[in-house]
Amino acid sequence: MVEQVKQGIPKADSDDSVQRLTCRHCLMPIVIILIIYGNVILGTTETQYGYYVVQRQKNITSVVSASRQSLCEANTSSIRFKQQQEVQSETANWNAYCHLAQSIPVLLMCLMVGSWSDKIGRRTALLIPTFGLMFKAVFFALAIKLEWNIYTFIIAFFVDGLCGMWITLIAAAYSFAADLTKYGKGRLFGIVIIEIILGLGVTIGALSSGYVIKYLGFLYGSVLIVGVTCLLVVLIIFLPETVHTTDKLTNISQLEYLKNAISMYTKKDPLRYKYIKLAIVFALNVLPSIGRSNVQSLYVMNSPFCWNAVFIGLFGAFRSFVQMIVGVGL
Repeated sequence: MVEQVKQGIPKADSDDSVQRLTCRHCLMPIVIILIIYGNVILGTTETQYGYYVVQRQKNITSVVSASRQSLCEANTSSIRFKQQQEVQSETANWNAYCHLAQSIPVLLMCLMVGSWSDKIGRRTALLIPTFGLMFKAVFFALAIKLEWNIYTFIIAFFVDGLCGMWITLIAAAYSFAADLTKYGKGRLFGIVIIEIILGLGVTIGALSSGYVIKYLGFLYGSVLIVGVTCLLVVLIIFLPETVHTTDKLTNISQLEYLKNAISMYTKKDPLRYKYIKLAIVFALNVLPSIGRSNVQSLYVMNSPFCWNAVFIGLFGAFRSFVQMIVGVGL
């Protein structure tokens, strides 16, 4: 066993203690899809609602109508076109502040969540981003109903980031797959399945987001996600736990986890530079995707595209589907 651990084979695999699959484990794909679905719906709603509020505050009724239809002007010399650009710019600034408030706390969570899930369990690691999504959806619903200033949305983004967002979900999902598979091809297959499920969640969310906004509106679209998160809590409770430990988290252990996570990139080790390269590649891959869909939505809502919520959703679904096919294929 010692020799296996030295070679990088997890101890659980060496002891043949990989859990047996049961019907309840099949709840995991549903949980992943629903969490991703909720994030995509809220992500689409936030941008278009912010756009609508900004133009309403400026008493501009010709940019986006109350029925969530895009009404824009292609003539660059017209007053309406200049109004579109003004609304687009202010909405983009607001969106940037929101995602900045979300990204700062999530950086810390990225370092901690992997170690935490080994102590607190996979179910708790899944509940954390679920509660973050629930808080965000409830906040959105209240803010839209009571017509709060859109800059108060920064609070919801910060709390969601503090709960790890979808990054915590991905870490927990991969760990869940590792708990149920043996080291080697079986584990690789499990990770590929997780990738496919994540892609399906994004595609389904993007495909339906336009219709949710069109037929339910911003308020009831947010209420829908509140219901989804309540369902998620129930499903996660019934999900079997794949990690069993009697150790408890303490302030010292949390600092130790953070120290260990950072030491991978600082201590003298033959694999150190490989870890650094992997982290850089991952960062370059993930950073452009943060807020990308929001910027794209703002762009296609204006001329020359003038897309409404449905077209934006269809475009997002097509883009996500192609990314999933190409990514899994590579």
